[in-house]
Amino acid sequence: MARLEELSEIIRRDEPLAPYVRLRLGGPAEMLAQPRTSQELSLLVRRCFEERIPLRVLGCGCNMLVRDEGVPGVVLRLSEPAFTQITVDGRRVRAGAGTPLSGAAAWAAWSSRE
Repeated sequence: MARLEELSEIIRRDEPLAPYVRLRLGGPAEMLAQPRTSQELSLLVRRCFEERIPLRVLGCGCNMLVRDEGVPGVVLRLSEPAFTQITVDGRRVRAGAGTPLSGAAAWAAWSSRE
């Protein structure tokens, strides 16, 4: 996992996951990564693949249970602005991968009124 050291600014080790899931239960992530840019995301995914480090994506945590022993490998959270932006172009709504579905739906409904 030495190759992840270059991403130390976006990775927290032994991060409790309970605050990120709806039931507020469960153990820590071995590593919780929150990339700030698509370049950091790309590098993180590439390093996990090369090092065979398990990579899991954490959404809004509504349909998730985390075991008390925690989660090995990297848990990815796309919560930074680069991944949560919503844009509307005519009838097309584009939402980043970290955008909550409710937010995207609200934007789509709002923009359809114009």
